[in-house]
Amino acid sequence: MRHGTIPASLHFREPNPYLELDGGPFEVAATARPWKRPRDAYGADLPRRGGVSSFGFGGAGAHIVMEEPPMPDIRDEPSAQQVFVLSARDGDALRRSAARLADHLGRQDVPAEDLAHTLQTGREPMPHLSLIHRCRTGSPASPTAPRPCAPSSPRTWPGAPPPYAPPR
Repeated sequence: MRHGTIPASLHFREPNPYLELDGGPFEVAATARPWKRPRDAYGADLPRRGGVSSFGFGGAGAHIVMEEPPMPDIRDEPSAQQVFVLSARDGDALRRSAARLADHLGRQDVPAEDLAHTLQTGREPMPHLSLIHRCRTGSPASPTAPRPCAPSSPRTWPGAPPPYAPPR
């Protein structure tokens, strides 16, 4: 559901002729395909809903009905400045981690405030720390690009991380 894709059914080659699925509301997903979000009569997005059934030998079966959770945008206006905190066991690992993050951000659209929050609170600090300060005009994918309110390069502290409190 998160990726908006209906996955292909594993090992499916051809339908069982006894299922008689033609013309009904049910089908076997032979290939992966986009899963469009339904809309109500006013054009507002509705949650995706789907059912999954698994049938075993001897009549055993499992069934689940899923519904996409509501995703309200409860964030306030995002801050113009963000601090991205990376840490690793050594300098080489820190550089590899920064390169992987930059590569990921080059392929994915990640809200800067969400990324900054996760990096500040969702990771265990390690001995080598790098802080990347970003303005709304900058990009964590290219931390050394000139920006009006950012340092010219990431700051790295080997050993114990300096005291740091995330911005409020």
